[in-house]
Amino acid sequence: MSRPLWTRRVVPALALAFSVALVSAAPALASKPFRTVFGPPDPVVIPAGSGCAFDVLESVILDDHARGLYTEFADGRMVTHANGDATLTNMDSGASFLHRARFHDISTIVSADVVHSITTGSVFINFLPGDDGPLGEVSEPGAMIRFTGRVEYDYNVTTNSITDFAYSGTTIDICAALGQ
Repeated sequence: MSRPLWTRRVVPALALAFSVALVSAAPALASKPFRTVFGPPDPVVIPAGSGCAFDVLESVILDDHARGLYTEFADGRMVTHANGDATLTNMDSGASFLHRARFHDISTIVSADVVHSITTGSVFINFLPGDDGPLGEVSEPGAMIRFTGRVEYDYNVTTNSITDFAYSGTTIDICAALGQ
């Protein structure tokens, strides 16, 4: 429950597609924000090489605090606010890390290919090899980092990559915490 709508790699592309659909909607609809409340997703496996050298199971803890709100405004801003806890588990060793996601994300479409995001709070991001990460270009097998503070980056929906990444605050290397 840590990434905007819990899936950093898929949702920006879907949000971009939804934005295009809204632009073509009736002007009366475009002036009103689109809001949806979302709950915890099913557990998902983040495959080896997509953050850590091992598969990581992300399981959102189902409780009264696990919730989120996604709002899309007529000016193109997409705002996600989420609270929830997720257990990240090394599927090889069984070691786990509890991530308490509390974040607010504002994303805007910069071009047909690029979404710019500013996230504040506690969020984890899994970086693929080649992404621009907190220490420059991310190498194999990727990185999975928990940020507490402010994260700002561009996401290219065509190349499925993070570019122009910057942050302020504290970090935790989740792969190291899980025993990489």
